[in-house]
Amino acid sequence: MNQFVDWKLAAKAAKTLMPAGPKIQSQDAARIVEELRIAAGEGLVEAEKVSKLSSSAPSQTLVVDRAGWAKAVSQNFSAMLPAARQEVPGQCR
Repeated sequence: MNQFVDWKLAAKAAKTLMPAGPKIQSQDAARIVEELRIAAGEGLVEAEKVSKLSSSAPSQTLVVDRAGWAKAVSQNFSAMLPAARQEVPGQCR
């Protein structure tokens, strides 16, 4: 391994260690997903007002379960932390 953080392992560990979340009926889940998408769209409008910036890309809200969230977070950290991609100090070559 030549990375300081093994992002795939981090996502797998998070998926394993986190509880799956509450059990809900599919109709309730569909309603909640729709409410989240509406709120996300409203949030984008408010963020554009406050920041005085606009987005040219269409807004897309992806609602995921906890395992999907863990995977997305590990991918985001991997992209945002280039220093973590460097070789581990003291590693033999």
